[in-house]
Amino acid sequence: MSNDPGQQSEKGNIPARLPSPIDGSDQRRTKSPQDLTIETIREEFQFTGPIPPPQYLEAYEKCAPGTANRILALTEKAIAHQNEIENKLIDAQIAIEAATEENERQSVLRGQYCALLVCFMSLGAAIVCVYLQSNWVAGLIGGTGLGTLVVAFLANRKSEAKEAAEESNEDGEKSRALGK
Repeated sequence: MSNDPGQQSEKGNIPARLPSPIDGSDQRRTKSPQDLTIETIREEFQFTGPIPPPQYLEAYEKCAPGTANRILALTEKAIAHQNEIENKLIDAQIAIEAATEENERQSVLRGQYCALLVCFMSLGAAIVCVYLQSNWVAGLIGGTGLGTLVVAFLANRKSEAKEAAEESNEDGEKSRALGK
């Protein structure tokens, strides 16, 4: 086999050596460089989702029989796994919300017990002051203890009402955003 550019290789219609446009070994060249055009064709395919389009599945199946079924099985497993993770996340969020609500309820209950204790202590101190015949001190201690308790109770009710109003506004905005 020679290195002549025109001679064919043993494998078929492919020349044994391609002519080089740089060294000028191509004797058949009749066009000037300005007449030559180079075209590049590039195809790009994209798809979204876990399953490729049917033509790709068919090509995979031709290359390796059973591949399409394996791709579908892997996709099903991935979707099941994703659903399991999402369910666990939802369960965890529910558990966190329940624990938070329980902690808040316990905190409010402790606060109420402490307020009751302060109220009884101030009333006890007021009774002792009345017994010692210091009526104005008894009134001051008793009034301050009960007044503080009443103010705290009213402030708590006002903040609960404000939070409820904010929650209803957020729910209304969410349903408007969802188009309900």
